[in-house]
Amino acid sequence: MSESARRYAPFLAILIYALFAAWLTWPALGSLGTAIPGNEGDAFVHLWTYDWVKDALLSGQSPFFTGRLFYPQGVDLYTHNFAWLNIALWLPLQALIGGAAAYTIVYLFVLVFNGAATYFLLRHLTRNEAAAFLAGFIVTGWPYIITRFSQPNLIFIAFVPLALLAMHRLTLSRNWIDVLWLGLAVAGIGLSRYQMLIMSAPLLLLAGRYWLWQSADEVRGQLVLQCAAAAGLGLLLLAPCAGPGLQCR
Repeated sequence: MSESARRYAPFLAILIYALFAAWLTWPALGSLGTAIPGNEGDAFVHLWTYDWVKDALLSGQSPFFTGRLFYPQGVDLYTHNFAWLNIALWLPLQALIGGAAAYTIVYLFVLVFNGAATYFLLRHLTRNEAAAFLAGFIVTGWPYIITRFSQPNLIFIAFVPLALLAMHRLTLSRNWIDVLWLGLAVAGIGLSRYQMLIMSAPLLLLAGRYWLWQSADEVRGQLVLQCAAAAGLGLLLLAPCAGPGLQCR
């Protein structure tokens, strides 16, 4: 593949992923603003949660307690499933196109982002455009994710391949910029769903151990320190959202 074609390959891959996601989830895009993806109550619970977080932030309230449920006592939401990344994407969009339409766009964006993150990981590891494209295509339409359309907090997996990408780059470069990227990716995993950190930890640890084992002895100690710093940064960035959830009563 020529250098020019390689430069534009990611844009073409992401466009194909977007068209694939729209086709797989049709009529989600065709019902934009009049319906949301999902056929169970969970989808409406999440849309309610998005709206509640918006109102709580605008009024200076804590999103971890609401008087809209179990009135007049209210109820703690410390263990509620906040899809923080989805909410962050939804907030500016809903001001432009409305809450229901923004919910659908965010849902489709997550599917495409999952595929794109996988594409960039495989592109980096294999240097093979066809393998990277196919991997991203498969993840975009992965059956488990597609069938969880009522539970947006279960489908945002993009930061797992991005964390692997940042970790591998770090073992090659030992650059503190890659420490920052790895820390941001770890935070992204937790913000997509707290439990995702637990589920992805074995994969990240095994990959890290393998890549560290391949590194020269004289730099292994530095890499361990940098990986630990990245993990600490990720948890620190996660603390404002995760911290209150540890206070459940």
